[in-house]
Amino acid sequence: RVSDDVIGVVLTDIRSRADADNAINGIVKSLRHPVDLDGQVFQLAPQAGVTLSGVVATGPSELIDRALTTLDAVRHHGADRLITFYSDTLRLASLTRLDWQEELTQAIRKDELELHYQPRLTLATREIVAVEAFLRWPHKIRGLVPTSEFLPIAELSGLSVQLGRWVLRRACRDLATLAQGGYPALR
Repeated sequence: RVSDDVIGVVLTDIRSRADADNAINGIVKSLRHPVDLDGQVFQLAPQAGVTLSGVVATGPSELIDRALTTLDAVRHHGADRLITFYSDTLRLASLTRLDWQEELTQAIRKDELELHYQPRLTLATREIVAVEAFLRWPHKIRGLVPTSEFLPIAELSGLSVQLGRWVLRRACRDLATLAQGGYPALR
């Protein structure tokens, strides 16, 4: 297990890219079969980021980083692409991802994120009965960064738990403030 929704697979006896392609296609195809758990049917939509060793001498940590970089590229291109192999072009994207990861880590640590709230009303009385929270990152250079841009980085880098804790603490604090300010239904 590499992160929340990423598993790693190491294949040996792969002699060519075609061997790797066949093996990975077999794994992805197997994972796409529906699974029935107590009457609830689940179907995964697996995607694979693949790197091959042997082209340039690389260690295990670099291979994992390359595979994660490639998986990030697969996810960025959408569900239509299931398998992508590592390339040097993707390495440049990795540097960008590492920059984002470091900046997001600092933003969480320095409490630089924001929760924006949208009220939920009872139509008959127009009373606010709940709020929906939206996470935003007011970046010093990039402006207000939507969650869709930084959440995948948090998930791939293992920051999603830390980010979730930040959101929960902030939401509880904000809701307590709102309740004290005359919105008792939000307790």
